[in-house]
Amino acid sequence: MKYNKIAALLLLSFLHQYLSAQPARHYTHADTLRGSVTRSRNWWDVQRYDLQFKPDYSAKTIAGINSITYKVIRDNRNDSLQIDLQEPLIIDSIVLNKNIGLSFTKNGNAW
Repeated sequence: MKYNKIAALLLLSFLHQYLSAQPARHYTHADTLRGSVTRSRNWWDVQRYDLQFKPDYSAKTIAGINSITYKVIRDNRNDSLQIDLQEPLIIDSIVLNKNIGLSFTKNGNAW
């Protein structure tokens, strides 16, 4: 019984030292944009992606269109929709319902 208590104390001491030695994680603004369910993400649900693209082999580039069909699942008072897009991909235009051009901004890898 005495050995069980000593073993338990040693184990707790080891775990405390191990967990205390872990570096504190400092989250960046980019981490928050990528990993959080924000007001710009929580009001819509993707139903379908329609991808059209054309590679240019000589220039080693790809141009294309990504049409996103989404369902509004809750009221959104800030009128923004967040899309994550990794470099070197860019957005050059956003069109709503095939005829309404929308403005957009880039914040890190979030548009």
